[in-house]
Amino acid sequence: MLKIKKSKVFFIILGLVVLLGCSWAKKGWRTTTSLYKEYVLPTTRVDINKPVEGETSELEFAAFLERSDARLQEFLQEFSVQDTFPTESWAKQIFLRFNWLNKIEVRDEKGEVFFTYPKENLKQVNFSYLAKDLKKLKGLSSTLQDTILGPEIALFKPIYTDKKVKLLLLVHFDPRSLIPQEFKERVNLYFDFKLIYRGIAQEIPVPKKVFTSFGELALDGKKVLGLSRKLGQTWFTYAFLCKGGE
Repeated sequence: MLKIKKSKVFFIILGLVVLLGCSWAKKGWRTTTSLYKEYVLPTTRVDINKPVEGETSELEFAAFLERSDARLQEFLQEFSVQDTFPTESWAKQIFLRFNWLNKIEVRDEKGEVFFTYPKENLKQVNFSYLAKDLKKLKGLSSTLQDTILGPEIALFKPIYTDKKVKLLLLVHFDPRSLIPQEFKERVNLYFDFKLIYRGIAQEIPVPKKVFTSFGELALDGKKVLGLSRKLGQTWFTYAFLCKGGE
């Protein structure tokens, strides 16, 4: 037995969960919610010496998520605890750790910018309209903006100054930057079940009813594995095409 970090446990277990769940569904999307609840539990000990047998594609899906979704989840943890006005040193550190981000902003309820990092605009977007509902805003929210350079997702939440003034903290990024190059042609991304990036040639019917954690779809003799995540109140979905008929 060997102690490892909880974040690593998730992806080891993820591979096992997907392997077990993938033999079930042959028609339409199915979920592995019960397996998810059973196996993805807070634990700090995993026997990594025991050999794992499984299909390459499911293990690749787990590897893909570790290099994409794990980075997003790590950022969300950092972002969720930032409830005061950010400093430039904090912004620099965030950009060093999460270099797929494009911008950090702080705005007041009129939409005026109080803080921005970096100064230059990497992409022409305007999320100033989000500040108009600042008084009603509670917790993390997200939205999507289509641009000529592709989709841009904004994550935003209220923060407070030392004088208890409520402001809007916002970050935005291109979700395609989360996809490792070798998986570009095997992944689709969806925001609120709207296709925002298409790397899979075949048309994929994404269910309106959310699969809570993992799902599988049989598509022309091939398997597509799916995972949905909440960004605030909106679902963000990965669809992953397995190789061949695996």
